[in-house]
Amino acid sequence: MMEISFKNNTVKVSGEVDIFCADQLKSDIINHSFTEDFCVDLENVNYIDSSGIGALISLYNHFEKLNISFYVNPSLMVRKIFIASKLDSLFFKEKQTRESENILFQDSFVADTKILAYIIDRLFRDLEKADYPHEDSQEIVVSVDEAITNAILETIKATGEVIDDLDMTYHANTVKTIAVKWEIKPEEFFATIIDHGSGFDMNKIKTSIPDTTGNDYLAQVGEYQQKCNLQVRLNGENITLNRLGAGLKIMTAFMDAIIIDLIDVKESDTGKLDKEANGTILNLYRKRKH
Repeated sequence: MMEISFKNNTVKVSGEVDIFCADQLKSDIINHSFTEDFCVDLENVNYIDSSGIGALISLYNHFEKLNISFYVNPSLMVRKIFIASKLDSLFFKEKQTRESENILFQDSFVADTKILAYIIDRLFRDLEKADYPHEDSQEIVVSVDEAITNAILETIKATGEVIDDLDMTYHANTVKTIAVKWEIKPEEFFATIIDHGSGFDMNKIKTSIPDTTGNDYLAQVGEYQQKCNLQVRLNGENITLNRLGAGLKIMTAFMDAIIIDLIDVKESDTGKLDKEANGTILNLYRKRKH
């Protein structure tokens, strides 16, 4: 349950910010009609999911158009998730330094394959605006397309519902969102995709036997993961994959670094693990090559 109150230029939020109240958080803050910069105090928030993160991103976009900015005062849990998802520079006061030559995009979307065309077209245009060569742009787009497609499918799988009509009235207990962010610098590209699905099956990650011949297959996977600078973490602790799917192979072929954070927020303080993580934060990094 979420509680929200306003005092001067501070919005105080406590409890859980999830799919059931994310829209309320967004509408309450917009309806408060701020006329100057303000703070969203999440110090007493003990849980936030991708819908809550998406609401904050939407608020950022809304107030940026009004030339108003806000920063987040996070709880420890919120800070960890925002740092892992590379959103600290967007919302934390101490890191809100923007370079004019950088191109920044962030938004949240209902998990549906129809959003892919818009996102990929926007990414192509932003890379062109940043004067990235065609070969660089093609390889970056292929990787981001693969990452977002996986995020959409995992989130749809988690809800058990495919959305065919984007104009329909959604049910808060089924529809979930994904969040997408990228930053294009003159010599570097960063992207973050946050899904609300299972991300990876924890049993398969920890115990599955690869369906392939060769006694040294596991060793090859470990070497490949290290060579590609592919890092996978569960609640901050490194884990080793027993499989490399086609999507990861595509991304590792074109990215200089990939960090996958599997988030099991509600069990993170107890040390217990569900069979599946309840969200995935995928970070992609690439240096400009051409």
